[in-house]
Amino acid sequence: MATLSDERWSLLPGLVLEEPAMTLGGVEAVSANEYDAANSRRLTSFTFRRGTQEHRRTSVQYVYTAAEVVRLVTAAEFTGVEPYGDIDGTPFRFGSPRLLLMARRP
Repeated sequence: MATLSDERWSLLPGLVLEEPAMTLGGVEAVSANEYDAANSRRLTSFTFRRGTQEHRRTSVQYVYTAAEVVRLVTAAEFTGVEPYGDIDGTPFRFGSPRLLLMARRP
């Protein structure tokens, strides 16, 4: 059985706080990331500018451990839940690039 490591260690080392601005169709988009450890979530602040207009928005992505995801899927009545670290069937473990689950719904 795969070890259910904390998937935050897969996400957080690669978290880029400042991303380069992009311009598309005359709209400049700037984004900045932060990790809210107290609430286990990643916040991305976006600023969109066109001429003198500016709009700000925030995206919130909650970060769950692999064990929490397995418990949620099991609570939703899925069975045979198997965590993988990649599409090649590698078991999920510390440092896996992603968390993929295989499960059955009776």
